[in-house]
Amino acid sequence: MGLSLDGYCQKGCGTVFEMTPPGTKGGAWTFSVLYAFTMQNGDGAFPGSGLVLDAVGNLYGTTSGGGSNIGICQYYGCGTVFELSPNSSGGWTETVLYAFGGGTDGQNPEGDLIFDKNGALYGSTVVGGNSNSCTDCGTVFRLTPPSRQGGTWTEQVLYRFNNFSGGFWPEAGVVSDKAGALYGTTNEGGQGSNYCSDGCGVVFKLTPPVKGSGDWTEHVIYQFTGGNDGGEPFADVTFDRVGNLYGTTSTGNKNAGAVYRLTPPSEKNGAWTETTLYTCSTDSGPYYILAGVILDNAGNLYGTSQAGSLRYLGDVYRLKPPAKKGGAWTATELHAFQGGKDGRWPYAGLVFGRDGALYGTTLQGGGGKCSNGAHDFGCGTVFRLLP
Repeated sequence: MGLSLDGYCQKGCGTVFEMTPPGTKGGAWTFSVLYAFTMQNGDGAFPGSGLVLDAVGNLYGTTSGGGSNIGICQYYGCGTVFELSPNSSGGWTETVLYAFGGGTDGQNPEGDLIFDKNGALYGSTVVGGNSNSCTDCGTVFRLTPPSRQGGTWTEQVLYRFNNFSGGFWPEAGVVSDKAGALYGTTNEGGQGSNYCSDGCGVVFKLTPPVKGSGDWTEHVIYQFTGGNDGGEPFADVTFDRVGNLYGTTSTGNKNAGAVYRLTPPSEKNGAWTETTLYTCSTDSGPYYILAGVILDNAGNLYGTSQAGSLRYLGDVYRLKPPAKKGGAWTATELHAFQGGKDGRWPYAGLVFGRDGALYGTTLQGGGGKCSNGAHDFGCGTVFRLLP
């Protein structure tokens, strides 16, 4: 399942859709719209995140627009967190769990959500927060479920980004470690360079208060430089089995981006170690990476780049770890999009299927003109790559 987006809401505000595999091998997949956003009566609009599933089959996600229509939010809305629940008639019912107000609570969530063991949801807003020194630097928030069914979810801002060195504008969501600390990236702030004058972005860690109440504490574990390590990350980070973090940057050396690993310190309060696993080139292969990476059991990394391949239409790539410690990772282009029925410009990341295949989406392509005339190459595709 995934999300689709129409940027102006004149021909639709976006949907949640489902792809059902065929009953017989080689048959056609079935496309179904589970919910179409309306931007009416507090509904959300412009969904850009993925979905998370709870134990009983409900779906949760974010919309960057819609929701509240007062104050700063009166034109396009400040965004929502929503729930989709299957109903007795065979359809799905949408419930807006929280509508952001554009003030201290944040504005425009675009990243994925995560659950904790108690059923609370965690995410980020790109802007808003209204901290003392930065009104629109973004937030990290928690939504706590009600004590009884049908009650109101409670939003709590865990951290408001508030200065240049600590990063600002978290485009992606957060991930959690076993101790409950949260990790994520900001697109701006940190350290400036010729490639990113407002800062090249950071990877941050948010540590919960020791006694369960009080302030969460931000630790910047890496500041991107805009060199071989890249800069301006749009994607979240991913843990491996031993606690290393992996992620991507969109710009940097030759303005092409990079894939990196952050190794945790061996001593308490030590520094994390950044290793650039792959630096993108405009010549071929991954280029301008907006999505994060996923790992298989062998430690290979998989991802998409928005403008990769020789035709600059995007690609799916694999990074294979070296046989010997300290060696170079090997990049393989698994598919270069041609811009026709196979699609073009994959913005989102990948997921593994039970069959070991890779699944993803493209922003455009598929053939023909899009219904609103905005895309002459098609409205996008859902694709599968078999190993």
